[in-house]
Amino acid sequence: MQNGELRRIVPPHRRFGGIREHKPMTSSPRYIRPRHAAERIGVSTSTLAQWRCRGEGPPFAKLSATVVVYDADALDKWVSQRVASSTAEAARLPVGGAHAA
Repeated sequence: MQNGELRRIVPPHRRFGGIREHKPMTSSPRYIRPRHAAERIGVSTSTLAQWRCRGEGPPFAKLSATVVVYDADALDKWVSQRVASSTAEAARLPVGGAHAA
């Protein structure tokens, strides 16, 4: 710096066109894609897709023609509403992934 000039400091990855390093997330994402949602609740992605087509299963958001996401908290709530302590009680739950009332 000469004669009181201020010089802009540019990070190295921008100076040389390098790729930024991705930092690991410290918390769980709020919205998750179908693959992670399926893993989280123990079903296949095709089961989630069938439930979406039939209007059953956990609530989801369709962000574009090809992007579907699930709210992780809503997914956990949907699962917790389907907990049963006996097979007789489980028989009264909605069949085929239908939304719990």
